[in-house]
Amino acid sequence: MFEKTSLKSRLLLIATVPITVMLVLGLSGAWNKYSDYQSRVQAESLVSLVVELGETAHELQNERGISSGFLNSNGNKFAENLTAQRKQSDSAILRLNESIRRIDASMVGPRYIKLLEAANEPLADLVKKREQITRLSLEPGESFRFYSETISQLLEIALRTGNQMPSSKLSRLSNAKQAVLFLKERQGGSTLC
Repeated sequence: MFEKTSLKSRLLLIATVPITVMLVLGLSGAWNKYSDYQSRVQAESLVSLVVELGETAHELQNERGISSGFLNSNGNKFAENLTAQRKQSDSAILRLNESIRRIDASMVGPRYIKLLEAANEPLADLVKKREQITRLSLEPGESFRFYSETISQLLEIALRTGNQMPSSKLSRLSNAKQAVLFLKERQGGSTLC
């Protein structure tokens, strides 16, 4: 009888080892798949953010130019264009804010999160600046400077987003997009100054 129990124990032990190994390997594989999935989701969010940063910067560049024309003409030109452009800028800002909300703070550095949070400040000031522009109580140079600083802050986020990418390939693509955005801003800023 002792030998039967011993045989049962041995067989159970022999069966338990492979089952335990399979369970550990299965859990490890599942964890790796989940990590890969999380990485892809974060990469998608960051890529979307870079695109929306570019779109918002573009719309604000347009608004900057139209606002300058409006102010320089003492409100006699570009009033309709300005209203339409503000709507386009607002749509871009809305999409940008949604992209920012989709960023998982646990997947990026704390300094990057602070940079994202700081983007809200100039965008919140946009309403006040627009009111001043509409009332013609803002100097054209001050208006231009405000838009340029806001755009610069958005481009800084685009620059830092490349460092948050989960792969070097995505980081290089993000940096290429950011370089195009900086060149576009430099070109627009130098021709409008």
